Amino acid sequence: MIDTVLGKWRAREDSVESTPRQLADFMQESIRTGAIPPGSRLPSSQELAALWGVGVCSVQKAMVDLRVAGLIDRQPRRGTFVRAERKMMEIAILVGVNLSDESSYYARTLVKALQEELGARDWHGIVYDRLNRMDGEEEGLSPIMRRLMGDVRSGIVDGAFVVAMSTRKSDELRSALRLPDVRLSQIERDSDVMNDYYRMAYDMVARAAQLGLTELLCMGAAPRSPEFEGFRNAAEAHRLPPPRIEPFVSFDQPGMEQTVYEQTLRLLDEWGPDSGGPRGMLVLDDIAMRAVGLALVRRNISVPDRLVVMTHANEGIPIHYGVPVLRYELHPRENASTAVDLLERKMRGEMLPRLPILLSGNFVEEKPAV
Repeated sequence: MIDTVLGKWRAREDSVESTPRQLADFMQESIRTGAIPPGSRLPSSQELAALWGVGVCSVQKAMVDLRVAGLIDRQPRRGTFVRAERKMMEIAILVGVNLSDESSYYARTLVKALQEELGARDWHGIVYDRLNRMDGEEEGLSPIMRRLMGDVRSGIVDGAFVVAMSTRKSDELRSALRLPDVRLSQIERDSDVMNDYYRMAYDMVARAAQLGLTELLCMGAAPRSPEFEGFRNAAEAHRLPPPRIEPFVSFDQPGMEQTVYEQTLRLLDEWGPDSGGPRGMLVLDDIAMRAVGLALVRRNISVPDRLVVMTHANEGIPIHYGVPVLRYELHPRENASTAVDLLERKMRGEMLPRLPILLSGNFVEEKPAV
């Protein structure tokens, strides 16, 4: 019976769809209408290729589409079977940091966006956090790690996202899990999808030039980083004096806001009252911006009359800075949507774009606002 159904497929020469896509559409329709009933064992790829007169590669690509759609299940040494119920794809969201920590606000926002994007495709995300090395704990012994490895061994997990994870831990997990995955990191060499931090820094200086600001203090860019180069290149392109670029003394560490506050006070004092100080301050972290704002209030600096302040921000994460700022927003939802699209392409074995995919942000207000 099943051979009779399968034998009805004919290539549509007038179709713009590829042969694998036509095969997948035919199989999906046959399964969903019951023409190929649940539990049916499908012929091998070689047998189907001979039956349809197509290449084995085309059949295998069509089978990948059916598996991603949750319609078939490949059982080692038994074959490929039509599922009795459509399987929801289970995607691991592997997070290095502890999502309950206050400082993990961006990771929490990104994980939520990933779960929503997966849900829109009828997929499901399983979150495993705290996967970076913990002080005093041997790797592989944490309950979260044991649960992850058990889920992978039992075949529950079909793919993965790697979020906010150290390079070493990311490499170890990817090697151990051997799943299709997409990395979301702030470091270009460790990421498949990331924010374009060079463009962010460049756009901030370009906006400063539009506002007629010349003396700029840029905070948060480490030497040789994309942000550092963005600041320098934009200043040169807009014929501005070289900006003063200061990395944060302590970043992404306990007590970061206090150290940034003290650092900002020192920088403002070094400028001195006679010099007039900077006319523009560009800050590359929205949590650090809270500390910068407090220092500006402490020194009674009028913003934006005396000093215009710009900050990196994340869409959907409201933060009170204490002073009016221009927000350059990045978009976690766009990162999530792009990452899910990329993972699906990897799972289907499709040709990939050049990686990493860089996503730009934008200024959301023309006038500074608190």
